Amino acid sequence: MSDTNYRAFAILVSSGLSTFDKNYDVNVSISQKTINGFTIDIHRGTEGYLEADGTWILDYIVLP
Repeated sequence: MSDTNYRAFAILVSSGLSTFDKNYDVNVSISQKTINGFTIDIHRGTEGYLEADGTWILDYIVLP
């Protein structure tokens, strides 16, 4: 991107986890946008980063 005036959206597609509590309130957000990329954060509600053993599967889209 030529600047950081872009919009990025992400969605959790699958957890792929063996120890994932289905009752979690999971929030997916975008942070640290730069011209080279951005960070996708996964939180458990307002309690901080979600800890789990496994791989998160996400889809995302970026619009100028």
